[in-house]
Amino acid sequence: MFLPTVFQRQVQMMTKEHIDLINRYWGKAKSDNEVGPSYHPLAYHCLDVAACGHLLLQHRPGCLRQINELSGISGTKLLDWLVFLLAIHDIGKFADGFQNQRTDLFLRLRGRTSQTPYQERNDPLGHRFGLNGCIGSLKRGTKRA
Repeated sequence: MFLPTVFQRQVQMMTKEHIDLINRYWGKAKSDNEVGPSYHPLAYHCLDVAACGHLLLQHRPGCLRQINELSGISGTKLLDWLVFLLAIHDIGKFADGFQNQRTDLFLRLRGRTSQTPYQERNDPLGHRFGLNGCIGSLKRGTKRA
């Protein structure tokens, strides 16, 4: 299985309890009339996107060069940050409000029901997390030449 370097150590340290916990969240769900599994776990969806993005960025050095010019981050550090950001692109989907859009999956995966409404889309939630957390860390950890 392909995993970007940035995730390899974290995956090696995971226990069965960690895996059980992350599998309690759906990322993509099928409607009742579609065939196949009823959902794709959110963590796997995020890793799929990160892995595909990693490969695309490796084969598009011009894109990396442009992002380097804009950010001042280069090399492996830039690629690792971009892959990380791709991996958390749907972090807002971990919210109960999003998960509760499919009450059947919420009950099946979490073993309980929820009254939490889906009031704010998952992308603004993820964006707010990124602005408050990840982007601040990126700025503090980067020195422009």
